[in-house]
Amino acid sequence: MIGLITRLLARPEPALSEAGARDAAALSALHAVAFRRGWSEHEFERLLLETNVIAHRAMIGRALAGFIVSRLAAGEAEILSVAVAPARRGRGVARKLLDLHLRRVAGLGATAVFLEVDEDNAAAREWFGVTREFSGFHWHGETFTIPPKATRIAGSAYCANQAFVLGKHLGMQCHVEMTRELIGAWCEDWGKELVARAGPSVQTPEQMFERLEERVRSLNTIAAGLYGRWIEGLKI
Repeated sequence: MIGLITRLLARPEPALSEAGARDAAALSALHAVAFRRGWSEHEFERLLLETNVIAHRAMIGRALAGFIVSRLAAGEAEILSVAVAPARRGRGVARKLLDLHLRRVAGLGATAVFLEVDEDNAAAREWFGVTREFSGFHWHGETFTIPPKATRIAGSAYCANQAFVLGKHLGMQCHVEMTRELIGAWCEDWGKELVARAGPSVQTPEQMFERLEERVRSLNTIAAGLYGRWIEGLKI
């Protein structure tokens, strides 16, 4: 009896597979739920018929739980869209999709992966100004979902939700306040963990220290802009 109850209460695992033009209607329906401007079934069908487009889906039973779509070009992959059904968020569906998808595009020759925020994202422009891309310092094994009514203002190939704003409040996954000394201390304390998990999304300490001064200066510039904008919302 206990075993039966456990099976009934267990969350079903998503089945991951490549998506194709036959999935256009389902992907379009989920995209419309996840984004302000949804893509039509015809747009998805044309996209998925392109030979340099790779897509994966997560199915739970016959229901689409999530998808991810990328376009390959010149050794790079641009993530065009990634979405998870509202009822399935916070359960690791996006992480599983990303893991499969990134291994697939890497196998096809992609050495860099990009995810851009929509040009019509006014909140992102307000907080980042003219900056459209930067290298953040990410030291987390977990992530978060975007709160209701919040707006995502930054994302990356390995972590779709890197920053969000909700009114005057700013939430961030990555670190922009880093210094050489702080990175060195973290690597000293947890360097073995990094080496053990090194891969497409996890750098070794040696890789972190490549062009570190230049990257830290860039991060600090981003931090000054973000925190300056955040301070404007404080009441003194």
